[in-house]
Amino acid sequence: MREVKLSSQLTVLSIGVAAVLWTQAASAATAADMPNTTLQTITVTANSSVRDAVQEDSVYIDDYTPAAQASHLSDFLDVVPGVSVGGTSSVNQRIRVRGLDDTNLKVTIDGARQEGALFYHMGDVTIDPDLLKQAEVSVGNNSVTLGNDAIGGAVAFETVDAADLLKPGQKVGAKLHTGYASNNDELLTSATVYGAPTENIDLLAYYGKRNADAGEDGKGRKIQTEDSEGENILLKAGAYVGSDHHVGASFSRTENKGKFPLRPDFPAGGWNPIIPQEVKRDTYALDYAYNPANQLVDVDANVYQTSTQILRNSDGVPGFEFDAEVKTTGGKVQNTSIVDSSIINGVPGVHKLIAGVEHYKKRI
Repeated sequence: MREVKLSSQLTVLSIGVAAVLWTQAASAATAADMPNTTLQTITVTANSSVRDAVQEDSVYIDDYTPAAQASHLSDFLDVVPGVSVGGTSSVNQRIRVRGLDDTNLKVTIDGARQEGALFYHMGDVTIDPDLLKQAEVSVGNNSVTLGNDAIGGAVAFETVDAADLLKPGQKVGAKLHTGYASNNDELLTSATVYGAPTENIDLLAYYGKRNADAGEDGKGRKIQTEDSEGENILLKAGAYVGSDHHVGASFSRTENKGKFPLRPDFPAGGWNPIIPQEVKRDTYALDYAYNPANQLVDVDANVYQTSTQILRNSDGVPGFEFDAEVKTTGGKVQNTSIVDSSIINGVPGVHKLIAGVEHYKKRI
């Protein structure tokens, strides 16, 4: 009985061992036949401050305007959190940052301040989006370099340069642009000529015209403007002196005229008659940059003069004539230094130090 029992135990144990060995061999053979895939290594790094990402943002106009044919700043600035643009036309568009309008903001065009509120029922920012390349937004007054002397923050508009349009190796080029919007029968036509006659000089000339009738809301009612006409001019020139210096000059004009409500931010009719009005802005600017092969020296400087004017013709209605102008003259110089802290105290790190001075004067 013992021999039979021992024989039975050995037989069961042998079968179990054989089953395990066969399973392992089958798994190895199956794994060898299966296709192998090596996944790409993905490395995630962060080299920017969360505070900077929340407080500052840049909008590149080309990302938003081609399909929309932007005629209003709200066509692209609304993508920045905390920023909104009100108004229905170019003469009453108002930028608001966290509820504060442009009277509490620092608004610049190519570094030139746009100062002064001429009429509290009109917007203070006179620019056509077709001229723009980039808009840099600072939410709040934490940016000393961008939002100084402003409670709500800053919006820095930058117009297009010849270098932005020229392809590698290209010396001269031109661009014709035509667009149409059916709601208000708006027709936009523009022409841009740009070139680099030498390796160190670039030139750009732009002319655009925008005609529009009154648009309609969802119920088919007329909104605000009647047969308005806009005209825009931009002239730019830049030159590199040696390999470290760059000087530039620019002139831009934006003009909008037509029949608008006396108070453009209210519906027209009755106490708010539609009368001929004109809003015009001229900006002259000179800029200089010095950026040698030294991370401690990166100098930017500019001087400018900008004027904004509102003309109102009563069109036979007494008491509504209006002629107001604000002129701002100023300049700024600043240097940006990149300091490697490991040189100072042996602790790895990079710091940015910006120092400069700004002065401006406005007359109304």
